[in-house]
Amino acid sequence: MLLAALGQHVRTDAAVGHLSSEAALVETLLALGCGLSPRESEVAAALVIGETQAKIAQTLKISPAMVITYRRRAYGTLGVAKA
Repeated sequence: MLLAALGQHVRTDAAVGHLSSEAALVETLLALGCGLSPRESEVAAALVIGETQAKIAQTLKISPAMVITYRRRAYGTLGVAKA
């Protein structure tokens, strides 16, 4: 669902160009107004670009357990369910 929302946003805002960085992706997530907190957006953006949970924890200076918490909150906010 997250990837679909990002894809739609990129298609409708093609003049802005490609999401060239994680920071740009975080800004895009926040701009979508989908209810993610700034930290949830940081974690979601890092996951979208393929970072591991361990790398995200290290980069954001939070525990791996907090990465999981923010990921779960983001999934809940976006309505993502396990298949």
